[in-house]
Amino acid sequence: MTIDREKFEKMTPEEQETLFRQCSFAEKGELLIRSHDPAKLVRSMSQEELYLITREMDIEERSEVIQNATLPQMQFIADMECWKGDRADGKGFADWIETLLASGTEKALAWLLTVDHETLVAGFLNVMEVMKPDWEYASDEILGDRPYFTIDGQYHMYVPEESLHTFKRVMELLFENHRGRYAAIVEGLLAENRDLLEEEAYRLREIRLSERGFPDVETARRVYRRITAEEFESFPKKEKAGGRSEGGPMPNYLALRLSEGLYLDQALLLFKPDVPGVLEGIEEELAWLSNKVIAAEGFDFSSEAEVWRGVSRARQYISIGLEMLTRGKLEAAAQLLRERWLETIFRTSATRLWQIRDRATAVARQYWQSRQDLMLDTLDSVYAFIFRGLLEQVPQCYDAAVQDHTFHLRDFKTLAEVDRTERAVLQIEQLQAWLAPQWEKKFSNALDEVKVFSESGGFFSILGTVFARSILKLKETALPLTEAQSAEFFAKAFSAQGAWQRLKPELKSGFLQTHFSAEDQSLLLPVWALVFDGMEHAVEGSSAKEAVIRLRSSLWIKDDPKTSSRKKKN
Repeated sequence: MTIDREKFEKMTPEEQETLFRQCSFAEKGELLIRSHDPAKLVRSMSQEELYLITREMDIEERSEVIQNATLPQMQFIADMECWKGDRADGKGFADWIETLLASGTEKALAWLLTVDHETLVAGFLNVMEVMKPDWEYASDEILGDRPYFTIDGQYHMYVPEESLHTFKRVMELLFENHRGRYAAIVEGLLAENRDLLEEEAYRLREIRLSERGFPDVETARRVYRRITAEEFESFPKKEKAGGRSEGGPMPNYLALRLSEGLYLDQALLLFKPDVPGVLEGIEEELAWLSNKVIAAEGFDFSSEAEVWRGVSRARQYISIGLEMLTRGKLEAAAQLLRERWLETIFRTSATRLWQIRDRATAVARQYWQSRQDLMLDTLDSVYAFIFRGLLEQVPQCYDAAVQDHTFHLRDFKTLAEVDRTERAVLQIEQLQAWLAPQWEKKFSNALDEVKVFSESGGFFSILGTVFARSILKLKETALPLTEAQSAEFFAKAFSAQGAWQRLKPELKSGFLQTHFSAEDQSLLLPVWALVFDGMEHAVEGSSAKEAVIRLRSSLWIKDDPKTSSRKKKN
């Protein structure tokens, strides 16, 4: 969205707030500073959103925003900035302290006096060493000419030169305003066991994040645990329908800024605005579940896109679960949202996807000797993408419209997509079961041979070859055709339709009726349609002589031994 800054400044506070909600994180930073009431906008945001807005700002802009932030918002930003994995990050801590000081004495002191002792000392330990004057000889021997400062004449504080001014100022601030905290920090730097202290600081950080819906990765991944229908029914319901955890204005949670036209969105529209607290309670629960999904992915705040991906996945899985549980009845879906915890609905969707994945891996194990790479190489591209998506860490949906992914994959959004994917797996499973009794050689060996020249990957070429052998009244087994047999098949099975060569409809329908029940035909017709289309495409615009050569791209054809030996002699 392109924003006219001058036009924005002329808007009313209400108009500014409406536009602000619609902008990207990158745009919001500048708008915050230009708005009539930046304090109101800052405090209306969730902690996560404020962090994402300030992350890319320089210190000057960032400090302007922090001036209006609440202590919980500041603590969340610090918890994100001052750690790398499970270790305190010295540079991140130094940058955060510099931002605090630029935000003003009052703001800096408020955080310094509120944050727990362990977190503060763990941060200082990465940028500062302290020694007492009695040990001055030791400091000269060990630390040499490193820059240092002293405030009270009792402690020497050694810091990197680039951070000297920042940390001298922050220690002066503590010394002048809270001697107890100042003494606790410097004594902690002298006496604390660094590893134990950092471990405790990290534990306290994890508690704070879990209270925001961001548990540790292993705990967060339990959101994907399978749940049976019996477990879902027996899981305790909400004690009451709705109700927020706290009063005041509803924070601008990330999950509430999306409206994707999902089944979930339609169900949420049924909630009446005159029933206080119910919709807000569901929305807050949705926001917290979104945070848990983000945490399950490794707590990745590296980009705006990754954050939205976690938020979208939470909403989409809930939407799919609602569809599954209510069979498309929106009133029932709304009632389910009132009574049931969103995480159990989310887990219902995840369970269905794990079950489809189990079926896909079983197909690979039984018919491709667990060679998933061979399975993906030899399936037709559409089916290869579908199976590849199911084998991702979290199952993905194939969507040809997706251009930013090599294999056109994205998260599942609707129950129809889940059903379609399951049907694709069932089609390949059933065709493999149908082929299995006909093999006279190892299937994987045949595919290794066929995939070299097959345009469709190999599996569809073998299906086409079985069809051709049936038309020629040959033994119905999965063996290749000779060149002579492929020429005979072309003459018998194709008819000219203008400039095109098409398989005779009666041969296709007769083959399907002979080999499959009416129910199986309905299931398998999409696959056979691709097989037939592949053969017709191969011979498109060719003469009868050329067609035999071109059919090699869609059938399994081997040279006749006699013809091959004659060619070698010549």
